[in-house]
Amino acid sequence: IGHLAIVRRINVPLDRIPKHVRQAFVATQDRRFFKHGGIDWRGFAPSIVRNVKAGGGREGASTITMQVARNSYLLQRYHGRSLRRKLIELRLARILEGQLTKEQILEHYMNVIYLGNGVYGVEAASRDLFGKSVSQVSLSEAALLAALPKAPTYYTPREHPQRARDRRNLVLRLMHEQGWIDETNYKRSS
Repeated sequence: IGHLAIVRRINVPLDRIPKHVRQAFVATQDRRFFKHGGIDWRGFAPSIVRNVKAGGGREGASTITMQVARNSYLLQRYHGRSLRRKLIELRLARILEGQLTKEQILEHYMNVIYLGNGVYGVEAASRDLFGKSVSQVSLSEAALLAALPKAPTYYTPREHPQRARDRRNLVLRLMHEQGWIDETNYKRSS
């Protein structure tokens, strides 16, 4: 009939998630999030070319909106990577962008993204990793949270501290390059 599992997630409104946490995720996951309509064609087209050259789906090129569509509406129904699933994901992303504001999409994303160790969302991950609410995390901790969605098990700081540190520093560098943080905060946090 169904699969029962405990979902470790604590939903929080976007205004309780510090700006630097939101910026870390946008810088890492979808730097043009506020400029596109759910599909970032500038990033999507080159990823298709790279996937064709590699002989299969190596890169996802998913925007934050596409990740919300996949994680909220497609995960249970369509498993694995397929052209059909990607097309449905693209269509759902366009629908979401037409019905919700960017802030609503970002809030939903921040609450449903899997961040490892069985936790979903930035509040649950912050409590799990740092023992405090996301509203209290430092810039360095925010960057670590934003580092996890790519591969939560691979970058978990509990088992792979050096990998986590390297990925966190990449997030900080991206934030600096995109103008979210200045040179002083970049150097202090990395």
